[in-house]
Amino acid sequence: MIYALRRERKLDQTLQRNHAWNGTAIDRLSPGLTMIVLVVILVLALTGLAFTLYLWQRTPNKAGAEHEIEPRRFAGLFADRHSASEPAAREKAEALRLRANLIERARNDDLTTLSEAQATAYVPLYGDVLDALTESAHGSQAKLSALVTRISKSKDLRANKRLAEEVFATWKAAPDRRSTTEMIHVAALSDDAEVYQQAIELVTPFWQQGKLREFRADELVELFNSQYWILAPEARRGGAGFALKRKLAGVRRELATAKSAR
Repeated sequence: MIYALRRERKLDQTLQRNHAWNGTAIDRLSPGLTMIVLVVILVLALTGLAFTLYLWQRTPNKAGAEHEIEPRRFAGLFADRHSASEPAAREKAEALRLRANLIERARNDDLTTLSEAQATAYVPLYGDVLDALTESAHGSQAKLSALVTRISKSKDLRANKRLAEEVFATWKAAPDRRSTTEMIHVAALSDDAEVYQQAIELVTPFWQQGKLREFRADELVELFNSQYWILAPEARRGGAGFALKRKLAGVRRELATAKSAR
């Protein structure tokens, strides 16, 4: 009896120890298992999220596509240079067309081309048009007279060396008071000091030889001096301008001496 009680008590103690050990193991293992489960769940959740984002990015966005800016096309290293030169090329082509039109009309004695050329403010074009008109008037006193009259009566039109030389040639054939005044005026309108000096050198000996009796000496000097100031200011400066002033001073002395002798 006593033996049975001891055995039963020993069995109870053993059961109690086993129960205590099992509780301790379970308490130790539960946090670890919980962490592993959480990590696995987190990994699966992140994987699912990444896959969802991947699928969403591959799906075309219609609203965004409508506002998408088309990428700039590369047209070469000199594309900007060519674009900038296009207006200049068009302007040059237009200028060439205008020049061709004016020259063609000038060759047909269209005197209005002078004003059109002068309005462009491009001096070489005006000179080319005037040369074409002068060439057309060569050999025709009527055409040359119309051209000279057109220029002389204008406030803006000018002559040039070629026209002045044409007028010199026709003046020599029939010098008189009117043609002399016109010739000196055209020479002044050429804005060329050498051309104006040449005109003076033509007229002075003609007067001294008695071929211009319409002029008194003082009238001729007054004509030379008054027309001198029609020359452009830049033409009156420089070496040619200084030579012209000396020539005028010498002519005044010559004519004054001739007047006294008469």
